[in-house]
Amino acid sequence: MVKEERNQMRHMNMHYLILILLVFPLSAQDDDSWRVNQVTFIGNEALRRNELLELMQMRPSRLFSRVTYSFSALIDDIAVLEAYYRNRGYLDVNISIAEIERDTANQNVNITLRIEEGLQTIIESIVFTGNHVFSDAELMDIIELAVGEPLDSAAFASAAEVITDSLAGRGYLFANVYRSLRLDTLSTTAIVMYEIEEGSVVSAGTFEFQGLEKVHSEVIRRELRFEEGDQLTRELIRESIRRIYTTGLFTFVRIEPLDTIILEEPDSAIVPVVIQVQEGDMFQIQGGGGYESDDGWYLTLQASYRNLFSLGHRITGSVRVASDVIGGRLAYNYPWFLSLPVFADLTTYLDRRDEESFEGVFSGGLAAISGRLGQYNSYRTWTRFEHVNWIVEPPPGEYLPDVPTRNTFSLGLGLTRDTRANIFYPGTSIFSYLEGEIAGLGFSWSSNFYRFRFDVRGYYAFGQNRFSLSSALFTGYVNGFGDDRNVVPAQELFRSGENAVRPVRGYDQEETTPLDDDGNVLGGTFALILNVVEFRFPIWAWFSGAVFVDAGEVWPNLDQVNIDNLRWSAGPGIRLILPFLLARLDYGIKLDGDWDLDGRFHLSIGLPF
Repeated sequence: MVKEERNQMRHMNMHYLILILLVFPLSAQDDDSWRVNQVTFIGNEALRRNELLELMQMRPSRLFSRVTYSFSALIDDIAVLEAYYRNRGYLDVNISIAEIERDTANQNVNITLRIEEGLQTIIESIVFTGNHVFSDAELMDIIELAVGEPLDSAAFASAAEVITDSLAGRGYLFANVYRSLRLDTLSTTAIVMYEIEEGSVVSAGTFEFQGLEKVHSEVIRRELRFEEGDQLTRELIRESIRRIYTTGLFTFVRIEPLDTIILEEPDSAIVPVVIQVQEGDMFQIQGGGGYESDDGWYLTLQASYRNLFSLGHRITGSVRVASDVIGGRLAYNYPWFLSLPVFADLTTYLDRRDEESFEGVFSGGLAAISGRLGQYNSYRTWTRFEHVNWIVEPPPGEYLPDVPTRNTFSLGLGLTRDTRANIFYPGTSIFSYLEGEIAGLGFSWSSNFYRFRFDVRGYYAFGQNRFSLSSALFTGYVNGFGDDRNVVPAQELFRSGENAVRPVRGYDQEETTPLDDDGNVLGGTFALILNVVEFRFPIWAWFSGAVFVDAGEVWPNLDQVNIDNLRWSAGPGIRLILPFLLARLDYGIKLDGDWDLDGRFHLSIGLPF
């Protein structure tokens, strides 16, 4: 199919998808529902109206936020407001419904709540008894109560848990903390008391595994952060549970030291440890498909078995059929390679790629070793071999001289830091990735080039994670050396929208990537993509909106890099967020100075970065 026909089909398909996304949220609304119009408070003197409204579900509707009235939700709101008052020392607060007025003409509801705040209780003193591990001053530092401050009922209750957790962090897993209050006759002052029973330091005795059927107990033992005879702490148990979950073999994990003393000394006790798990499905088949603006239509199929030899080894086969590639992969994952806390991966692949400037069959393999460097950091080192069988060789040009067909043998190293909660809701977090790769290494049959990539993304969430600001930068450089100086294989060049190079929303690939003499996308040696800012906000139900500013360009070589040539765009977007999917539609407007709002739609899966 010629390039013009392919683009016409993509634009036509895009129009249908846009219509579906616009019509669905409108048709899903219930026109017969009652809308919250106004909420009034009577008797609130200590707390402001806006402060109380922020806590409620039944808040007045706004331009992009329609709030449907629900009596049960209003009752929940009253409970939340009363708890909020009690956490500020108003222990006798009482909130009731004064009036619910319905406007049948406009289907609006006006709510009036009566608040009887009562007197505020102030902490007169805080008393600890039975504490030997922590001093009174140390305990005061870890609880959220202070003498002379209002009595926070939630902090009063949670302080006992905080003290218990702190003792568990020192190995006193069976410690108990009892709390009590002594109020004056008017409940205006309070003496806060905590009675502490520390118990003994706990060490791990024998392990008892429950729920194992297909998985060998060694899989769990190697993920534990403690061995038999080691002192136990709450943090060691939590980290062990987290590591067992990350194997992907279990849907439930619990580690519980039993309060049944095997051996007790004056200051320590050895107890059995029960490790209870529920195994998940070991065989999985996943299929999918869709349309993305930069890749066109695609179909994927993947099958995997994750418990070979009962030791958590995984084998995965996958196939992808898309407008520009048909390929398959077979991967084998070996956790705890050579009994070390690292993963070994072996991957073979066969791809037929149909790019605008070349067509060929690419086959090869990759061997990698990866591991973690703490909770958020990881590394990956690999060696890669690729054989190229050209069907249509890339045409020679100014920046891609005619080069004999060669294979590629390379070594690489990547470092990652990822503090995101998950890929759909990153929260306030950062993601960064630095990668270096060198090919050739003296082998005459291999291409000679080196490549660097750097990707950093920052996320800031606020408003109970309903709003977010994010920004990102990607840059990469590739070049040849030795006999191939300034010459890079066509498949290794950077192209906007491919191989981790994010597109500049609003522009076609041809507008931000170097072309060959025939006007086909060729690629460049240096890429710079700036996602300057993206602001995401809720709209309704599963839908959220976004506004963004992008910039970027791919240059043929370093000599032609000019920041003034960056392509800039801005525009709005809509997100469909489901538990298993995040689809987005953006319209990027080219900021080229002519103010004609010329741009391009971008439909894709997942966050833009």
